[in-house]
Amino acid sequence: MSPHRLGFTAFAAAAVLASLAPAGSSLPREHARHSALPTIVGGLPAQRALLRRILTNMGPTRIVRVSFAGPDAAWRPVSENGVQLTFTAASRSDLLASWQAAVVGGVFAERSSSAHLPPVIVLQLPDGTGGRIGPPRRARTGLSRVTAKQAAALSERVRKAAGAAGAAVDELRVSRPYGLAFAIVFRVGDPAQFMKHRLPGFVYSFRDWTRYEGTYMRIVDRSGGFVWEDSLASRIGMISMRVRPDLAGCDPIPRHGVGEPPPCPAP
Repeated sequence: MSPHRLGFTAFAAAAVLASLAPAGSSLPREHARHSALPTIVGGLPAQRALLRRILTNMGPTRIVRVSFAGPDAAWRPVSENGVQLTFTAASRSDLLASWQAAVVGGVFAERSSSAHLPPVIVLQLPDGTGGRIGPPRRARTGLSRVTAKQAAALSERVRKAAGAAGAAVDELRVSRPYGLAFAIVFRVGDPAQFMKHRLPGFVYSFRDWTRYEGTYMRIVDRSGGFVWEDSLASRIGMISMRVRPDLAGCDPIPRHGVGEPPPCPAP
């Protein structure tokens, strides 16, 4: 396993995993997900029980396996009882699965610390990236346990905001791994116009490190073809994105280190 450092240390620096999705590339189906909990390998009984609770609260995911082990040699030196948590999905290119793993892993790391379980030192995500993580961030984010009523209120707010932006909601899933998280899929007939003029207001209304465990947003066109996706996992400070190459210039979120995008075709 080749570690790719994501700036997870102390849950501080945000890392951008920016890539261009080839036009017409085969991406995971929107509704393909696993209803059963993933297989959990290794770990103490208390660790497995905690992880199962978080996964249950997260709801159906695309994660198929989670394993506990000592950190790989590349991450040492670490504390004697330090843990590496490795998440596996059916596809390494599934950004939704990696976002789900980042959210679950961040919550698990903090709840482990609160329960005085062995510290989580490294998270390895389904896309093959991984990072060393540091002390819990809850005191700085203000994230706390939420209720079903709060989740329902967020669902209503997100749907109203999507409607105001002129987008149909193909799928919306609000979950409660500890604080609130949500994943949404928009379907639009005018992707360039939507991204340039109407998406920014929605994105910056909900892309909040201090209020949500994580957010995942995906756009498909009228025929269901991939356009854009963006995710945030607050506790480990991770941002990931992917965009269709011809629409990279319409992306409302500044990206660094990905070259000069083509002009957005929308006026």
